[in-house]
Amino acid sequence: MDRMQHSPLPRGLEQLASIEGDWRTIAEHLWRARLGWPQTVRRLALPIRERTVRRGAAVDTARIDLVLLSLEQFDRQAVRQQTAYAHNLAGVFELAGDEAWLTLARLHAARDLLLADDAAAESAMREWIDGCGQRAALQDQAWAQSTLGGLLISKGLEEDGFRLRYGSIELLKRVELAPERVFTLMNLGVTHLRFGNLRSAEALLSEAWAATQQLGMQERYYLVASNVAAAAIDLGAAPRALETLSPLVDLADAGNDRLHYQLMMADALRELGRLGESRDWLDTVMRAMESNATAQLVPQIHLSSLSLLRAEGRLDEALAELRWLEADTPAFVTHTHALRLFSEAASLFADREEWDLAYEYERRHRDRYVALQKVAARAERLSLQARYELYRNQVERDFERRKREAAETAHATVQALNQSLSQRLDEIQVLQAALQEQVITDPLTGLYNRRFLAEVLPREIERASREGHPLSVALIDLDAFKQVNDLHGHAVGDEVLRRLATLLRENTRGTDYCCRFGGEEFCVLLTGLDADAAAIRIRDILGSFAELFFEVSTGEVLKGLSYSAGVATYPAHSPDADTVLALADAALLRAKRAGKRRVYQSEPSLDRPGEPA
Repeated sequence: MDRMQHSPLPRGLEQLASIEGDWRTIAEHLWRARLGWPQTVRRLALPIRERTVRRGAAVDTARIDLVLLSLEQFDRQAVRQQTAYAHNLAGVFELAGDEAWLTLARLHAARDLLLADDAAAESAMREWIDGCGQRAALQDQAWAQSTLGGLLISKGLEEDGFRLRYGSIELLKRVELAPERVFTLMNLGVTHLRFGNLRSAEALLSEAWAATQQLGMQERYYLVASNVAAAAIDLGAAPRALETLSPLVDLADAGNDRLHYQLMMADALRELGRLGESRDWLDTVMRAMESNATAQLVPQIHLSSLSLLRAEGRLDEALAELRWLEADTPAFVTHTHALRLFSEAASLFADREEWDLAYEYERRHRDRYVALQKVAARAERLSLQARYELYRNQVERDFERRKREAAETAHATVQALNQSLSQRLDEIQVLQAALQEQVITDPLTGLYNRRFLAEVLPREIERASREGHPLSVALIDLDAFKQVNDLHGHAVGDEVLRRLATLLRENTRGTDYCCRFGGEEFCVLLTGLDADAAAIRIRDILGSFAELFFEVSTGEVLKGLSYSAGVATYPAHSPDADTVLALADAALLRAKRAGKRRVYQSEPSLDRPGEPA
C-alpha cells in the first residue's frame, strides 16, 4: 500500500488552485496543512472541489470532501450524520483501490464516534491504530494515538492515556516539524492543566507555542496562545500571559478560538487590576457568547464574569453568576476551575460579610485543594512513568540495533545504558519522595504546617494588595513549655498543643489560616485585620487559653498556661512576606523579654504591651 507523502509546511498552497494535473498530490498537500492553516485550506479546497466535480472525478472529489469534513470535525467539533458521510467516502476509496485515503476515511469515522460519545469509540480507535493505521503516515498515527489517549484519560484510565499521548509525541519527533506535533503537545499540556500540574502544563504549552511560531501557523495563534496564557494565569503570572496575548490583538477573527483569546485577555487584565480594560474584553465575549461559544467555554465565561463583578464591587450581580455556575456547571469543569470558583465564592461572601457562607466555601476550597494535590501527584507520577517506559523502549531498540552491528560495541553500550537507567530510576525515586512530601497539615494538631504557610503567605499578600485590605501575621510561642514536658511528660505537652490548636481554629474565621510553625510555635494569618484588631484577637485567645486546665498523671490539675505573641501587618509594617514574618518574630522576642504572657505589635511607634492575662 502506498503511504501519503509528507508535506509539513503550506509552501506553495496558493499555487494549488491553478494546478490541473496531479489531483492526488493536491489533496495530500491540503490534508497535511489542514490542522495548521484551516482557513487557507478551506478557501483553496472549495474551488478545487468544483473543478473535480465538473470533471466527474469521483475519487478526486471524495479526497477533497474528506479534507473539508476533517476541518469541520476539528474546528466545530461537529459530526455529520453520525459517521455515515465518512463511511460513504470510505466506500468510494475502497472501490477505487485507494488504500491510503481509505485509511484516512476510517480514521475520520473513528474520531466521529468519539465526538458522538459513542461507546464503540475506544474499540474503533484501537482497531484503526493496530490495523490499517500501521501503514499510515506517522503524523496520522500520532494524531490517532493522541486522540485515543485523551479518551482513556477522560474515562479514568490515566496510565494508558498518558502512555499513548507521550508516545504520539515521540512518533512525531521522527518526522519534520508539523501541525500534529503542535496539537499533541497542546492537548497533553491542557490535560496536565486540568489535573493541576501547572509546571508540566506550562512546559508543554510553551513548546507547542514555540512550534506554532516556527511553523508560522498564524491561523492557530489564538488557540495555542490562549492555552499558554491560561497556564500562566493559573501560575499567578498574569504579566507573562498578557505578554503572550497582546501581540495577537489584530489578527483575523477565528471563531471560538478568538472568543477564548478574548476571555484570557479579560482574565489577565483583571489579575493585573486593569478592571476597565478587562470589562471591555469580557463584554465583547458576553455579546458573542449565545451564538458562538462552545459548551466548554460557557462556564469559563461565567466564572470570569463572577471574578470581574466581584473585583468591581458589583456583589449582587456576582452572586447571581455564582448561583448560575452552581446550578448549571457541567461535569467537565476542571479541578482548577472548581478551586477558582470556591475561592471566588469565599471572597464574595466575605465581601458581603456573610461569614458563615464565606467560611463554608473557604473550607470547600481547602478540601478541594488537598484532594487536587493527590490527583496532581498521581497524574505526574503516571506521566513520569509513561515517559520512562518510552525512554526504556527506545533504549531497548537501540540496544538491539547495536547488538546486531557488533558484539563489542553492544557490550559497551549495555553498560552505559544500564547506568543511564539506574540514574533515571534514582531520579524517579527522588521525584516520588518529593511528591510524598507534599503534605500540608501537621499530624499532631491538624493545623496547616510551615510548608503550607510558605506557600500561602505570599499568595495572601498578593490578594491583600489586589483588594486593598490589610493582612496581619501573629507568631505565638508557648511560655515555659519545656517545663510542662519535663514535669508532666510529652503526652500532656502534646495535649496542650492540641487544645491550643483547637482554640485557634474556633476563634478565627474561615478566611484566616492557622499553622503550626514548629515545636511550640504557631502562626496565624488574619486576613482583613490591621495590627490593632489582630492584637486584640490574639489577646482574647490568650485569655481563653489561660482558663484551660489539664489533668496530669499525679491527679493534679495544670492550669493558667500562657503564651507570648508578636504581630506584624501588611502593608503597614512591610510589603514583603518574609519581612512581615521576621517583624512578627522580633515582636514575639520582645514580648518574651518583657515578661511573657503578652502580645506586642511590630513597630516601636505602635507597641502597646498587653496586660498580663
